[in-house]
Amino acid sequence: MLKFTDSGCAKHHPQHITLTGLAAALVGRLILNLPPTEAGHTYICELGHTHCLTLQLREGNVTSTPPRFGFTGNTALNH
Repeated sequence: MLKFTDSGCAKHHPQHITLTGLAAALVGRLILNLPPTEAGHTYICELGHTHCLTLQLREGNVTSTPPRFGFTGNTALNH
């Protein structure tokens, strides 16, 4: 299970998102490939505004990266 928060922008409302299964694995890998900041991973929406994604740690998990999500390098994600 992957839980994260999208900070939103002036046009997009903030969202709390929960994904499971294959969607969680795919989106988790995409998030981890976004540029990291102290607040979380960032991306630019179609309006040119910066959004920040923060991952929610699973209960009992002391690592910041769930084991099934590997960092695969820097990849650009255009939105």
